[in-house]
This record gives sequence, structure tokens and C-alpha cells, in this order.
Amino acid sequence: LFAAISLSYPRLERLAYLQFSALFEQGALAFSNKLRKAIDDKDFKTASELTKEQGELEVELLQPMVFWAAGNADADVLYLSELEDVTKKTKIALDQIYAAAEGKDAAAADTAWTNARASLDKFVLLANQRIPTDIAPLSKL
Repeated sequence: LFAAISLSYPRLERLAYLQFSALFEQGALAFSNKLRKAIDDKDFKTASELTKEQGELEVELLQPMVFWAAGNADADVLYLSELEDVTKKTKIALDQIYAAAEGKDAAAADTAWTNARASLDKFVLLANQRIPTDIAPLSKL
């Protein structure tokens, strides 16, 4: 869909990039600020809410990552493989944070947060390789 839109409607392609960037950056802020604070404060209820299925971070981080991968289906196999790997690792880490929060295990949540951050930073590097130069690149977390 993304590729079809970009071929036919350059303005829509730019809009799609801008919307993707805005949503992902919003999710990155929630991850870096809200989730980090919840883990540091041992606020397990907030950490669970943020990382649950269809929670804020799934909607604002994982869904844009999946959208990005679908929109770059024309990329080389290595790029797509790296996108798939980093998206899976991010999902696993967020699931681990959820499980740690449910079990009230701050150390496990902290470890999983660090793993998620590394995966998200790798995603940012990958996405920035293909974001048009007239659109601001994503920021590392």
C-alpha cells in the first residue's frame, strides 16, 4: 500500500513519512520518559499499562515499526531481515517488561528496557537510511 501510494501520490508519500515519524517519536518519548520513570519508581501498574497488548507502546512504537517494514517491502533482503529482527526483539523486550511488571520484578524490567532501547536505536538507524532527506531523521533514544 505504501509503495503504491508513493508511486502515484508524492504528496501522500511525504505525509505518510511525516505521520510515521510523528507517531514513532511520540512512542519513543513515552518509552524513554513514562516507561523509564515507571520502572525507576517501581510503578508496576503504569509499566504494565504501557506495555500491555494494544497499550500505548504497542500502538506508538511497534505498529509504526511494522508499517515501516511493510512500506519498505521493495528494500533488499538484508535490510528487510534486519527490520524483522529488530521488530521481533523490540516486541519480545516489551513483553518481558510487561511480565516483569506483572511480577513486580524491577531488575528484570530494567534489563528488558535496556534491550528494548538497543533494538529501538537499531531500528532508528535502519529507518533513517530510507527516510527522504527533506524529512527530519528519527532521533535515537
